[in-house]
Amino acid sequence: MSVIWDSWQQKVERVLDAGDKGVVALLRLRAEGRGSAVPVESPWAMVVTLSNGRIVTSRAFPTHDEALKAVGLEE
Repeated sequence: MSVIWDSWQQKVERVLDAGDKGVVALLRLRAEGRGSAVPVESPWAMVVTLSNGRIVTSRAFPTHDEALKAVGLEE
């Protein structure tokens, strides 16, 4: 399989406590296509629930808003 990215970065923009619904990490992906040099930038998010310091569940969301709505937080 060939690598399709020349560069790939993910940055955590913000982390929010959603109480018993988990922790929300708001992230931003930045990448550049190999060969094309086309830049890609996209927000995404993870909602993680923990128990005794261990990850129990993790869910990925394509937008910050979807993750915030899933845990009842609004921005």
